[in-house]
Amino acid sequence: MSATNILEACILKLFFLNEGTGVVAGGQTPAVSIGDTAGLLQSSVDGNFWLGLFDGDPTDTGAGGIETAYTGYARQAVARSTGWTVSGTSPCQAINVTAVTFPVYGGGTVYDATHVGLFNALTVGQLLLVAPFTPAGAQLTIGTGVQPVLAAGTVSFTLD
Repeated sequence: MSATNILEACILKLFFLNEGTGVVAGGQTPAVSIGDTAGLLQSSVDGNFWLGLFDGDPTDTGAGGIETAYTGYARQAVARSTGWTVSGTSPCQAINVTAVTFPVYGGGTVYDATHVGLFNALTVGQLLLVAPFTPAGAQLTIGTGVQPVLAAGTVSFTLD
């Protein structure tokens, strides 16, 4: 089964931007009349997602890769409405609009981070989406004196 480009954009806008049935590509409003006449509705509060860094690909199951856990490490919050932009077709993608800065490495295991994960909580929670660093094969070695930063526009979660 495949979703159309219009539905992909609608899903990402609802998920990342907390937008309801707004106009998407081609001026269409595909979410109108889904569920009820108001369509798919946004949440009353935007909230946050949390980004985490992975040494290796955690895969769709979340069983691969290792989330970094150096001394001082914490997932970083990105606002669900203002922290992202959604654009494109085939693939439709959500991209961070501001830099995401992690704490300075404070000791422990040295990691070669290659992926970023999107979580629904600061600790524990569920891993919802995974993306490799860009360009393909890029990695960030996290060790003494390093403060990991994901620059604006470098985190891209796609639906295709």
